Amino acid sequence: MASMRSVCIAAPLLLVVGVVVACGSDGSADVPPAADQDAAPTPSPDPFGDAAGFDAASAKDTGTADSGTNPNTNASGCSGTQTLCGGACVVTATDPKNCGVCGTACKAGEVCYQSGCVATCPPGSGTECAGSCVDTATDNQNCGGCGTKCPAGQGCVGGTCQPAVAVGAAPAKCAGGGPPIVVQGPAVPTCTGALAAVSFTYGLCTCHDIGVPQLGSDSFLDGFNSKKGPYVPGGKGGSAGANGGLKNTSQFDATGDITVSGAAGETVGSVTSAGLQLHVANNLTLNGPLTVGGDAFVGGTISGGSNATIGGTLHIPACGAVPGNVTKAACVSGAVSVPDPCACKPADIVPVAAILAFYANPAHSDNALIGLSPAVFDRPAAGSPTRLDLPCCYYLRLSTAYQSEISDRFLGVRCQIADVG
Repeated sequence: MASMRSVCIAAPLLLVVGVVVACGSDGSADVPPAADQDAAPTPSPDPFGDAAGFDAASAKDTGTADSGTNPNTNASGCSGTQTLCGGACVVTATDPKNCGVCGTACKAGEVCYQSGCVATCPPGSGTECAGSCVDTATDNQNCGGCGTKCPAGQGCVGGTCQPAVAVGAAPAKCAGGGPPIVVQGPAVPTCTGALAAVSFTYGLCTCHDIGVPQLGSDSFLDGFNSKKGPYVPGGKGGSAGANGGLKNTSQFDATGDITVSGAAGETVGSVTSAGLQLHVANNLTLNGPLTVGGDAFVGGTISGGSNATIGGTLHIPACGAVPGNVTKAACVSGAVSVPDPCACKPADIVPVAAILAFYANPAHSDNALIGLSPAVFDRPAAGSPTRLDLPCCYYLRLSTAYQSEISDRFLGVRCQIADVG
């Protein structure tokens, strides 16, 4: 059975170095909190045209004079997802001495993975080294094996230490873990956490249809909170949304809601379940069994000969017209309205091309800040550097078709977008 979750779709020439989860940076190194300092000059507006830009609670400098607030840090003096523990900024998602929260240490033999202490690193999460799960193919501190550190001037590529590109010292703005993660373009800075909240609200969301003419592959959507421990299959919250219709001929399970707002409605063609609620703006056709954990909202009629079990209340225009193969805890007659679940208005679409165009201007990238030439990989020769470790720069532009390894010096997100082209 396929497992579907939110994914980040990268357009050509856009290399996403890290997964963006919040308006801040993530790192494994223990660093002291930042002192008050100015960030880069006030950025140009962005292509989103979002006057709100940052979250309302986010502070930012609006000029060259020091406003008295460090925009690079949170209230503790640490940046992004880092937490101040014992005077140091740490990432509690991976720190075995402060796993999940400050002072919670994992037992001997355990590792800290996704804010929880577990017996071993889950498959695909890396190798256990000093209480954390690391990728020994790319980790400079554990290259090819735990404790094998690459010397200065080298970096880990494929489990061996190779020559690395020389860059300048980390800019002052890297103090405390680095600046908030934002994208900028022609209006105001826009927090990538806000983008994620729009783009990845559902495990599966489409502006059109799911499975029209039909979905023939088994599908499973679940969710989990990485701040409360490692992933466990089947967690509530994995939802599916379609601004069009939904039609499946294979098993379709969502541990959250299923929301369908289009005129085509939903046609259940195989075993289907919604762990929380079901929202269908128009007709619901039961050609396969349906289970809903909570309430169901159907704006049209229910037809078909398969059974439906609704754990909560069914809301539908006419309860008297509900067929006997539908079991529910209660029924309420009345009009049902289901708004579009997926953000598909022009202002909601992430303008990848506009962002790249903005950062194609050298004045908008961090290349000069770390002394890095965009042509560093253009003409590779034997013995040329194949590893690039980035400090906490915002953006990097490379002009190359050469396939090279670009790796973050820390485990967390630092350089958000590298434009390779």
